Amino acid sequence: MPRQEKRKDQRFKMVLPVRYAWVEQSVRRQASGSTRDVSSRGTFILSSVVLSLGTRVELEVALDGLPHTLQCKGVVVRNEFAGFATSGRVRMTRFEAPRDFDGVPAGAKHV
Repeated sequence: MPRQEKRKDQRFKMVLPVRYAWVEQSVRRQASGSTRDVSSRGTFILSSVVLSLGTRVELEVALDGLPHTLQCKGVVVRNEFAGFATSGRVRMTRFEAPRDFDGVPAGAKHV
C-alpha cells in the first residue's frame, strides 16, 4: 500500500550545500552535506553524519548564485542511512531577492 503524504507544504527538490551544527554531550559539533528537498517547514539533509531523532540542529544553507545564506533551526524528525530530515522554523538573514524573483528559486522542482 502506498504511503500517504502527510506534509502540508510544498517540497522542492533542491541540491544546495549546507553546514549544520548540533550539541552532543555538551560539545558543539559541525558537519556539512547537501539538501535533497526543501519546504517552508523543513528540509532533508544528505550527509554521512546522521543525527539522532530529537536532536536540535542549526542549518546554514548556501543559495545558488547569491551571496546570502538561509539560516534555519530545527529538530531531527526522521533519519535514514543517507541523512536526516528536520522540521522547524526558518529565518532569513540579510536576504534580498532579485527584482525579477517570482517566489520559486531557479531550478527548483516541486516534489
